[in-house]
Amino acid sequence: MKFKDVVDYQILKKLLAAFYEVTGLGVAVIERHGEKPTEEYNFFSFPRFCQLILSTRKGKEICFQSQISAGEEAYRWGEPYIFQCPAGLIEWTAPIVIDGKLLGVLIAGQILIREPDSIFKDTIFCLAEELDLPLGELLKASREIKIISEPKVQASAQLLYLVASHLMKLGLFALEQRREINELQSRLAEEIQSQKRNQEITQQDFQVPGVEIPMPSLYSLEKERELLGKVRLGDKEGARAILNELLGAILFRHAGRFDIIKARILELMVVLSRAAVEAGASLEMLLGLNYQYLGELADIDSQEELCLWIVKVLEVFMASVYQTRNLGNVRVIGKALRYMREHYNEPLTLKHVAREVNLSPFYFARLLKREAGITFLHYLTRVRMEEAKRLLQDSSNNILEVALEVGYNDQSYFTKVFKKHEGITPALYCRRFSPTKVFMSKNLPKKGN
Repeated sequence: MKFKDVVDYQILKKLLAAFYEVTGLGVAVIERHGEKPTEEYNFFSFPRFCQLILSTRKGKEICFQSQISAGEEAYRWGEPYIFQCPAGLIEWTAPIVIDGKLLGVLIAGQILIREPDSIFKDTIFCLAEELDLPLGELLKASREIKIISEPKVQASAQLLYLVASHLMKLGLFALEQRREINELQSRLAEEIQSQKRNQEITQQDFQVPGVEIPMPSLYSLEKERELLGKVRLGDKEGARAILNELLGAILFRHAGRFDIIKARILELMVVLSRAAVEAGASLEMLLGLNYQYLGELADIDSQEELCLWIVKVLEVFMASVYQTRNLGNVRVIGKALRYMREHYNEPLTLKHVAREVNLSPFYFARLLKREAGITFLHYLTRVRMEEAKRLLQDSSNNILEVALEVGYNDQSYFTKVFKKHEGITPALYCRRFSPTKVFMSKNLPKKGN
């Protein structure tokens, strides 16, 4: 990891330009890994005296080593470090520490705090001889060095340290974002490979001589509905997993078509926004967020940032659901709902769940209704129905197996609850996701023809 990998150059330049306007002093950035300062990282001219010294190879080495050592001291003490350089000038440094590593230092100063004395002049004589520089030019340049009082030096050093602190915060944010992008891209790569394998298997299974069989859509509308269900349930992990599936499908189907990928991501944002409103989020607040996100989306120009952006949008929308409910007991209710999502296929009762969060059944029921706007039975049924829909999409599962899997021992009762909740029977719902059977009955040539 290098300094330039986590610190935005344009922001750095803007900050140091402001520092120059306030103090009249230039700033150099020295990278910790040992490279010499490059022109790109020198902001505004240093005194001609310093330029003469830096014009020699040995002079650069002497200055560089003293500045890095000072930066290490600043890192060690956690504050700006004011020191006297080998040429006798006063400088100060602030460390750039990202993720516990000293990546570089900011250097400012190259001034005197009093009129040149005999010691300073002796230093100039020694430098001229050691670096083989014209003594007259060095002496003339030394008279141009700024003289700044000690209080102003202290203030400038603190200001430089504040600049470094701000850069470190931005760098940590950039580093964390890079980690999130890498982690997300890794998951999406796995999802894309899964999509590819599924398509290859489907193509092999569907191959019929002389018959063209359309492939099932890679971007299932039912997946969108499943995502809506997870948002309504407040299941962040489940919602994020489904979002990753949808992203993987989009990236696989539209590889290399960034404009189309961006359009599909916009569709997902609309879906998530609708789910949040249905779950109880403020419509007015969501409209404001959508307007803000449209502007952000327009500025995104990389696939990696785009995918991370929609994940962050999901998190904000889900958080907005609970902000509007004014949950004074978020921890307790969150624990209860999470327990219900994890144990929905067991014979759960209100009393059982209330015991898990150390509340009486009566108080827990009132708290759930008042703060979350739902009843125990309503939420449990919602969880079970969302899981049932997922299982019914797999044609290898029969209705009885699905009923047992989601906590119903009676198939007829499960069918009744499912129809009331979804508007259709499990059998009809299941037929939506049996394209092979439907296709075989409608499209395959009959025997004997």
